[in-house]
Amino acid sequence: MTTLPIPRVWATPTDIPGSSYRPSNGTEGRNFEDWFCSTCSHDHAAHLGDLENGCPIFARALGSHIGDPGYPAEWVIADDGYPTCTAFEPDGCTSHFDTAG
Repeated sequence: MTTLPIPRVWATPTDIPGSSYRPSNGTEGRNFEDWFCSTCSHDHAAHLGDLENGCPIFARALGSHIGDPGYPAEWVIADDGYPTCTAFEPDGCTSHFDTAG
């Protein structure tokens, strides 16, 4: 598992390490997606516009609740108390950051 230092601006360590993580609001969710999903190799296809072959973890999180069988076990509170995705692997691609076209 690759861990990233989470910007302390949007995350507050309040949960028990190892417990499931769910963003508390849309802004927190977007920040989590930007920090993890937008730079993860598992979602590389989506970065290039192929949403059909992107990582299913984000979709499972949106479509279920903590405790549901489909809720991603990968979204947890890390040992430092901050949220993480245990499936995260940096993709090294910068094409998804090019918004100029």
